[in-house]
Amino acid sequence: MFTNSIDFKEFSRKFKFIENLGSGGGGRSIHVYDELMDAHFTIKKYEPHDSNKEILSYDKFLEEIRLLYHIDHPNIVRIYNYYEYPNSHVAYIQMEYVEGRPITECIHDKSLDWNLIFQSTINAFKYLEENGILHRDIRPANILIDNSGNVKIIDFGFGKKISNGNDKTNQNSICLNWGAPLPREVKTKNKYNHATEIYFLGWLFKDIAEQIEDFKYNNIIENMIQDDEKKRYKSFFEILLACFDIFTEKEKEVYQNFANKVDECVNHHLNQCVVYDIDSVEKHLHKLLQNVALEDKIQMNELVISCIIKNDYTYKTNVTIPVSYVKNFYDLFSSSSHNKKQIILNSLNIRLLKKQIKKEVEELPF
Repeated sequence: MFTNSIDFKEFSRKFKFIENLGSGGGGRSIHVYDELMDAHFTIKKYEPHDSNKEILSYDKFLEEIRLLYHIDHPNIVRIYNYYEYPNSHVAYIQMEYVEGRPITECIHDKSLDWNLIFQSTINAFKYLEENGILHRDIRPANILIDNSGNVKIIDFGFGKKISNGNDKTNQNSICLNWGAPLPREVKTKNKYNHATEIYFLGWLFKDIAEQIEDFKYNNIIENMIQDDEKKRYKSFFEILLACFDIFTEKEKEVYQNFANKVDECVNHHLNQCVVYDIDSVEKHLHKLLQNVALEDKIQMNELVISCIIKNDYTYKTNVTIPVSYVKNFYDLFSSSSHNKKQIILNSLNIRLLKKQIKKEVEELPF
């Protein structure tokens, strides 16, 4: 019985129980504190409701572990470890602890930038789409806003890895918790794909946008919720491009010139790619341009990359980066609104996240 704690004898590490976090489709979750690491985590245990056992079997819970283990995105909950006891059909996922609220509970928070929240959510689902992952449980409780105003997508209990973009799973297993009307492809063909994800996410934001005064993307949402999937956006990437319509063609060209060069230079990340915050990027670029004012091209590519990427990486030295590309990008970035700056950094981060993470070989003590 999953009560106020876990039988910590099953774990090699000591956790301190903090609180129950509630039940999802396939299990119950608690908030714990790791005294050794001085860190908070969420631990989810396989424990489906009786009515869900056929839909969310033990193997399906293990599939959630496999999905989360390979996901690496700042707006999607991160998995740190898992514990499996197949003989007794018990399994746990140790995940990032997100201190936040369901997205619809934050509507009246005046400190939040809802245009940025929309962009970040689209970015997260774009990442899932590019990696062939369907979430299949898009509802407010699974899209959290943390205490810093960041989006966190959680609960992949219904998630599925696909290879051809289509999922023809039984309708009851993919439409269990949504309040939006079913789109045509689900009603007539029992089909579910990324276009369906676009549809349900559009309905979620439509309810939010109706209560937000300065929301800029109502036209995008209207396209997302078209009943006929042929009339919707074809991908989350296409939606992201539509968000970029607030940029001129010249601004897009400046961004692409700079981003392509950074992308071309970086070989691998030696850890999770993390882009610096707005103030840091602006300060680093300003200092770099002062130091290369008499040059036509950057002499050390690391000087540019380190203005953007916070963590370690490997890079190419034979790629030429014109100083004009860096200067034009800095002029665009420094003159943009906070909202546009965040879009630029989000886009750089998504692009760089595609780079392979290459683990450094640790030196053994013997």
